Amino acid sequence: MRKLNPKTIIKLTRFFYSKIIPYLPKFSNRGRPKIYPDHQIIPMLIIKEVFSLSFGDTIIVSKSYIKHVPSLHDFHYRSRKLKHVIQILIKFIH
Repeated sequence: MRKLNPKTIIKLTRFFYSKIIPYLPKFSNRGRPKIYPDHQIIPMLIIKEVFSLSFGDTIIVSKSYIKHVPSLHDFHYRSRKLKHVIQILIKFIH
């Protein structure tokens, strides 16, 4: 298996995310509005797990590949909200 770099992870996540959209639960429009789309946060979470980075280090690495990166607070908040999406993505890949 070839090594994954962050750019490849971002491309693969965008491809698979478009495939799993019908399987995702519907969210209400209540609460905090989303500034960053899910397809931007999910590859950051995968990069965090693949390279065993902290949240802060993930943001620093992601700045090289993504134009608008969320703050540490926003990234951590969205990571907690997207745990179920990551689980669905992993099931879809397997």
